[in-house]
Amino acid sequence: MCGIAGIVRLDGESVELQRLQAMNIAMRHRGPDGEGYRGADSEIGFAHLRLAIIDLATGDQPMANEAKTIQLIFNGEIYNFMDVKKELENRGYKFRTKSDTEVLIHAYEEWGSGMLSKLNGMFAFTLYDIPNRKLFLARDRLGVKPLYYYFENNVLVFASEMGGMTASGLVPTEMDPVALDLYLHYQYIPSPHTIYRGVKKLPPSEFIELDLSTKQFTKKTYWDIDTQASPDPSRTMNEWMEDLDALLQDAVKIRLISDVPFGAFLSGGIDSGLIVAMMSGKLTEPVKTFSIGLADDENDELPYARMVAKRYGTKHEEFKVSPEGLTLIPKLSSHFGEPFADSSAVPTYYVSQIASSHVKMVLTGDGGDEMFAGYRRYSHLINVMSTLFPDHPSDSTRMQMWKRIARGVSRRIPGFTRFAGGISTRLPSRNGAWQAIYDESVSHFSLDERTALLGLHSGISHTDHFTSQYPFPASDNIAGNAQYCDLKSYLPGDVLVKVDRMSMANSLEVRSPLLDYRIAELAFSMPTRMKVAEPLPDGSKNKFILKELASRYLGRDYVYRPKQGFVIPISRWLREDRSGYLHDTLAASSSPVYNHLNKPIIQGMLKAHMAGSGDYGMKLWNLLMLDGWLRYAYTV
Repeated sequence: MCGIAGIVRLDGESVELQRLQAMNIAMRHRGPDGEGYRGADSEIGFAHLRLAIIDLATGDQPMANEAKTIQLIFNGEIYNFMDVKKELENRGYKFRTKSDTEVLIHAYEEWGSGMLSKLNGMFAFTLYDIPNRKLFLARDRLGVKPLYYYFENNVLVFASEMGGMTASGLVPTEMDPVALDLYLHYQYIPSPHTIYRGVKKLPPSEFIELDLSTKQFTKKTYWDIDTQASPDPSRTMNEWMEDLDALLQDAVKIRLISDVPFGAFLSGGIDSGLIVAMMSGKLTEPVKTFSIGLADDENDELPYARMVAKRYGTKHEEFKVSPEGLTLIPKLSSHFGEPFADSSAVPTYYVSQIASSHVKMVLTGDGGDEMFAGYRRYSHLINVMSTLFPDHPSDSTRMQMWKRIARGVSRRIPGFTRFAGGISTRLPSRNGAWQAIYDESVSHFSLDERTALLGLHSGISHTDHFTSQYPFPASDNIAGNAQYCDLKSYLPGDVLVKVDRMSMANSLEVRSPLLDYRIAELAFSMPTRMKVAEPLPDGSKNKFILKELASRYLGRDYVYRPKQGFVIPISRWLREDRSGYLHDTLAASSSPVYNHLNKPIIQGMLKAHMAGSGDYGMKLWNLLMLDGWLRYAYTV
């Protein structure tokens, strides 16, 4: 696990060592165990920071092959590197180290860009093919590891974090109004956008090739979910579950390769509990587990985490933290480097901080909801669509039904009114309806609210941004449509950004077995009924097959208990404002937010929230994180 950065000058200038050093300094938390540079005073410069997990003695970077014709910097882990190494050894390659980094170099020598199909891991890397004068940058299939880049005016800059990008001094920092609109819409800025107009995120499962001789810049996709294949109707529930069990066991096993102490996050939910159970079956020593709650809030799942720890005899560390609450915002803003408002970043930061004092790597249960339809929006979408589009009604009956139900949906889903406004003259397509319902279910500020907040900048992003960007051909699979959008957007743009930045802020590596790409392929090949079923014993409908598998390891009473969850009490923190942070920032007339958004509307939300006449907690948190970014991370 590391941080990577680099500069390519095709404008006749040379890369200055001071710029590379500044990029590393901005990302020092990603790799406190070592740093390396290559190419200063030439046209290509690499910078690397190392958090040593595998091959502690000989794994330093940048790394080259024996002939010094290929240079590589790499962030992440290749879990199947021993298998790829064996294949390369059979083809005559010799290895000087025990690292997965050297495997990447020889894999590129053997297969070129085709190497990516051989890899199972989380990674972002950059490789310089010196004889062919080509630069190759790639990101893992699901987007676990980040990679930002800027390419204009014959200058390429890339880095693991936005802070590294801006520290180069070569990246223009003009704010992108499209990105600001998207942030208000979704609480994060989806790929390929960033808050700065010229900076892009390399999307998951894509790679870039830059020919230094011709200056040709090419971006390609090397992997995607097969959305055309139909599930095998003859397969039974047990057959699907046996495949999932075996695959997840292997995904856990290959993520246990480490030369440093490691453990696991144990939240009290079924996903992390299942991972801990499988880890326990593969280790001779007790698993080190870490759980966290808030000292001033009893709404956590610590008792359930304790049950799993006791069942599997883990070495369990449990903490109740006294939260800094709102005063943590400056630190969060600096690490994210652009506006990001997922409030679960707060507990993720704290549990990473606690775990990093005991271990250097942890396994987690991240990914279960996206792979196996765990979010309630999936079952809600199915329910609404089956009501809006029943089988075989006449056109007149369908129109009357649409009028009645669309009005009802408008009352339940904020912002749906605009979509339903044309019900007297037109009947929407099935595809158009699910897109609007899905988009509103993941929206934070509605289109009307964004229009009011942004003024002349309103309406830049479409209400169906994700569904138009990531079309899912299997349009009759409503849950699959929404899952695919989440796989391409919410997972890499929100969940994995949160986990990467908060763990790396504490120099902690995080590995997630449920994010193995083989599990993604299996999950999306299953029929919907394997994931969203009839009401389950806990009253839910979601994540059916994963809950059934977890029951084998954790017990049905544990899995099907009433869901509680760990919710950060943002609304209460704002009303109490114990530190005066809200008073000094967003509530103050001088807040930089008001240079971009409508002040009377925000002040109205603040007044209503503080008076208890409305709950605007999550919206105000969104605006506070924007305020924090403008104050502590925005580079003008």
